[in-house]
Amino acid sequence: MERVDTRIHALAEEIFSLRSESMPTWIDDSRFAFLDDRSGVPNLFVAEAQGDSRRQVTSGDERVQSLIAGADDTVIVGTDVGGNERQQLRSIRIGDGGGTALTTNPDQMFEPFLVSPDGTEVLYRTNDGQSGEFSLWAHCLDSGERTCLWEDAGQVRAHDMNPHGGVLASLLTSNMDADLYIVGRDGSRQPILQAADECWILDAAFAPALEGVLVLTNVGRDFVGLDLIDLNTGDRTALIDADGDVETFKVAPDGKRLVWSVNEAGYSRVYVADTSTLANAQHIQLPEGLVDRFSWSPDGEHLLLGWLPPTSPSRIYIVDNGGSGRQILPDLADDRQFEGVAPETISYQTFDGRDIPAFWFAAGQGDRSPVVIDVHGGPESQRRPGFHPVLQYLVACGFNVLTTNVRGSTGYGKEYAHLDDVDLRLDSVRDLESAHRWILAQSPAFADRVAVMGQSYGGFMTLSAITEYPDLWFAAVDVVGICNFVTFLERTGAYRRRHREAEYGSLDRDRELLTAISPIRKVDQITAPLLVIHGKNDPRVPLYEAQQLVALLEARAQPVQSLVYDNEGHGLSKRDNRIDGYAQAVEFLWSVAEPQRES
Repeated sequence: MERVDTRIHALAEEIFSLRSESMPTWIDDSRFAFLDDRSGVPNLFVAEAQGDSRRQVTSGDERVQSLIAGADDTVIVGTDVGGNERQQLRSIRIGDGGGTALTTNPDQMFEPFLVSPDGTEVLYRTNDGQSGEFSLWAHCLDSGERTCLWEDAGQVRAHDMNPHGGVLASLLTSNMDADLYIVGRDGSRQPILQAADECWILDAAFAPALEGVLVLTNVGRDFVGLDLIDLNTGDRTALIDADGDVETFKVAPDGKRLVWSVNEAGYSRVYVADTSTLANAQHIQLPEGLVDRFSWSPDGEHLLLGWLPPTSPSRIYIVDNGGSGRQILPDLADDRQFEGVAPETISYQTFDGRDIPAFWFAAGQGDRSPVVIDVHGGPESQRRPGFHPVLQYLVACGFNVLTTNVRGSTGYGKEYAHLDDVDLRLDSVRDLESAHRWILAQSPAFADRVAVMGQSYGGFMTLSAITEYPDLWFAAVDVVGICNFVTFLERTGAYRRRHREAEYGSLDRDRELLTAISPIRKVDQITAPLLVIHGKNDPRVPLYEAQQLVALLEARAQPVQSLVYDNEGHGLSKRDNRIDGYAQAVEFLWSVAEPQRES
């Protein structure tokens, strides 16, 4: 097998320097804004829809996280510092790049949702109250005057605004349940959807042409579909159902056309239809991949979408009236050329007879290559087959990768997503043991050559795997993971705690269970060498989770290494840190897998 140690850093630099485009947003009928990360973090760019050039508008060292089209040639962007997720908002003029700071409190989080139909206000939420909960605000872009629409609401999100100032807003009541309201300027709240059973609300929009509200929800069904709620009667009608979640949608500005996408076994399928004849939907022809966001041009003639294929970074596509999408901007002359490995969709049977969906990335060297099992975060999330630089880097460095959607993942129905709740938590770890068994069934040569790796909740799963099944793994990499549910819930952001308790268990009622399922309780079981990576400014899984774990392992003289990045938060977002951190992770894995390999 080709030795990779002399290529590790070069491959990291190559793959993590690949440029991506995302968040396309029309400014007018001929120009659009988007994010491009060629500088190492996402910055704001603008391009002509009929041209092939693009112009950089911002050049900051910190990532742009949010992008919303404004009025009069402006956009609203949100930027945090050092990965702390405390976005501050600016209104930026596209013409000259100048702008106005809308928020200036670095201790608070501001998340923008939309600009009002008349272009005078931006709606955002911020945790500026004493309770730490989010409040919903309307901010006048001219005067700077703010109006609180919903104080100390909690996990509130604004989805749309009608010309009369009514705001369509959802409020999470638990981690997987929400209510939908129309919020008035006077603070009034008209309930639109308050279901007796569980109700996810992924998005919603006013639909004047249909005299109602469109909402993405799974109420009354296993998968998320698109419903219409009549504002006069309150009746709810299912418009679009599929054998998978309807993941996103967008109504054209004139209300006459609708675009949506369906998550089919992890891939996005995009459809367009007249709102009056949804039964005659047109399937938009696109390469295999995942949709980022939809944006209709103001005249409703053109549709932009961010598109993430399996083997290369995301690009922006345009859909005209022909029913197919095409990449709107050509690749740059200095773009690095890299073609990743497309995954194979597989499933494996677990301990209770269920099939666990997964994706297999083959390194091309058969059973001579070690295997890394990758576990996603969330847990209410899904590993999908779009280009993932970390996974592609592992494959390029000679590792086979199995990325698995264990029970508790979304994308496979409501029932599946609840199979790991509270006292069922460790059943999902048993799914990893079954994944290991599937790998060995492919070839006995993989014995003693399987590692496990995960980020955030996937870090907890990684630590649980090496404590519950210590003999299965040759090494493990934990990135911003949870090792102790009690200290995690005590220290995570106040705005998150209540909803995380709904998933993991309550500090008041379930402390004994939280202690029992925490990997730190079984650190003496760990035999696999472990690498721990964390960001100093992580607001979700605080650094203390890594610190206490590393201290305990070092005190026991167990093999552990750690990397802490001072300018990162929940994961590695800056290019230089990604190159450094993941190159060290690969070096670590290879040093354990083949300690005698040639230099």
